[in-house]
Formats: sequence, structure tokens, C-alpha cells
Amino acid sequence: MELEYDINYFLAIEGLDDAVIGTASSTSSGQEVLAYDFDLAVEILQAQDLSKDEVEAWLENSIPDAGTNQPVFVYRDANVREQLRKNKRDKRLLH
Repeated sequence: MELEYDINYFLAIEGLDDAVIGTASSTSSGQEVLAYDFDLAVEILQAQDLSKDEVEAWLENSIPDAGTNQPVFVYRDANVREQLRKNKRDKRLLH
């Protein structure tokens, strides 16, 4: 079953539609927001002849500091997964 979204509800970053990977729950507001793949966003912007430093600055300035419905970026990092596996016995887990 595919979900239907009220797309007008979400704040989106112009030019990064192809970097949207889904939605996420915002920890600050508890509302559902757009989730962007950070690496895909960087690729899209670098294809527009921006340097990596310019891309990172642009992304930082594209998201307001406060407000509702602001998008989030997902940073894929297998290292985090490996660290969790190694330290799992010392962590509190949700069941």
C-alpha cells in the first residue's frame, strides 16, 4: 500500500527533489518532515559546478534554525552500524 501525502504540508529544498528518500519524524516538533540523503544532495549540487565547500555551506544555509516541518538530512555511515554492533552489550536497547 502506497501512502498519499499532502505535499503542500512539507517544506522542500528547491532543486533537491531527487535527493528525497522519504519522511522522518522531527525530534524537535514531533511532526513528519521530508528526509534528504545528504550524499545525493551533495552530488546534485556538485553537478551544478559547486565545490564541496560551497555545497556544504549552501546546505547549511538552506535549512532554517527553527520552525515546523523543516527537512532533515540523513548521513549514511556504515561505521555507526559497526560501532553499535561492537558496543551493543553495553548499550540500553529498546525491545
